[in-house]
Amino acid sequence: MSDPTETDLADVRHRLQAAEQRINILESSESAARLRQQQLEQENDKLKRENAELSRGLPIETAVLSNEDTEQLHPVSLTFLGRDKAIFALVRKHFPHATQFVGPTSTGFKRRKPPEVLICRLENNDTGRRPLVKFIKDRRSKTAFLFYGPGAREFLRHQRKHLMGGIAEVLLEDVSDDALLYRLNAIVELRKAICSLEDTNSPLIGRSQKFIDVVTQMLRLSRFPDPVVIRSEDPAEGMSAAKEFHRRSGRHGKILILKVEELDIGSDPGELKTGDEQAIRRLFERARNGLLVASNVGLFSNKQLERLLVLANEAEQVRLICLLHRDSQNRLTKLPEALGPFMLDIPSIAQRDEDVPLFVHYFTLLHNLQVEREVYLNQAEVNQLHDKGVSNISQIKNYVFDKLREKFSGDATPGFNWERKIKTLDEYLAEFEATILSDTLKQCEGNKSKAARLLGLRPNTLHYKLSRLGIDTPTKRTKKRAADSSN
Repeated sequence: MSDPTETDLADVRHRLQAAEQRINILESSESAARLRQQQLEQENDKLKRENAELSRGLPIETAVLSNEDTEQLHPVSLTFLGRDKAIFALVRKHFPHATQFVGPTSTGFKRRKPPEVLICRLENNDTGRRPLVKFIKDRRSKTAFLFYGPGAREFLRHQRKHLMGGIAEVLLEDVSDDALLYRLNAIVELRKAICSLEDTNSPLIGRSQKFIDVVTQMLRLSRFPDPVVIRSEDPAEGMSAAKEFHRRSGRHGKILILKVEELDIGSDPGELKTGDEQAIRRLFERARNGLLVASNVGLFSNKQLERLLVLANEAEQVRLICLLHRDSQNRLTKLPEALGPFMLDIPSIAQRDEDVPLFVHYFTLLHNLQVEREVYLNQAEVNQLHDKGVSNISQIKNYVFDKLREKFSGDATPGFNWERKIKTLDEYLAEFEATILSDTLKQCEGNKSKAARLLGLRPNTLHYKLSRLGIDTPTKRTKKRAADSSN
């Protein structure tokens, strides 16, 4: 019979060995789990990078952009209107997803979802113009347009007001296939970069990561009813962002502006004056189911802004947007804690070099629609804009318009000087009309009937215009006297 002590000791040893085996198994499992965790982290990092790459191929509505059409998962929808099979084959080669229809009255075109880019060949006849113009009116801020063909110039002359403010280019002269494709590709890229055209002088355009982050944040904040602070160095861009908030919110009320600079807020920074507070309450009431934009809350003191937030909380169905400019003269030293999570910080255009060429392209199209010409900047001139440095969108527009005006003045309308003058449009038109009438009369040796026929006017109409513009014409007696004196 074995000693009990030895039996107990053997049992302990057996249990100890079993415990060591379990420890080894657990350590092995832990090591495998750590390895798996590392693999998952690596896969997660890889997926993030792939997502960042794929995100560049989606439309701006999803806050992401791309440069390569052929690699997009969701390319911009493109439709070709017209019977130009050769051009459509060229377009289809570079944009495989493009579709073709005969015209805007086509049943297939009307049944499809409206395209984001429309290229249209315009003939000299007016067939299908009315439904096309209606489509432009309805889709001006959502569809980019490229028009070409023999009827393009006449179409621009009659429909320019409907094209202004959107993304539209009208090729007035015959262009090569490569040039047409180049312009179309540029239009597609610009359309992908457009976020909002609520303000044509200060559109929300960008493809830089900083701008994409702003749009992403805007999409998130637009789902909440809370007050939002938009901080920007460009007040006009901040206001455009506020309007985009309103559009995305789905509200149907008005957008009203509280001009903080007009309030009596300097005499007592501790509170809002009774009259100012009553005026603010009335604005909130008028903006029901809409938006109230405070123009520059940086002029408020901390307590005054807190009081404004109280009034906003008391108002019914009104969203408050506070614009905050980066200004050293701001009296506001700290934002209320309630506004912390609802801040939209728009980087200066000077920090978004990648976005500058897009603004140059947009304002070039805007300029060309106005003057009915095709004028463009070269790369060196765009580089000059980078070298000059810009702090707001208005500076880009002024630079583009000034440069294009210089190019345009070389072949501009005879008798018209594009230098800035203090004249009205009617005065410019009167001068131009007087020049045409005088030159035609000289050509006809003072014969009004002949001049009227050349100008396509009735004699009475010509006589009225000459009298209104103060143009003297030699009579037969005057001409006879001049002839006698010369003899």
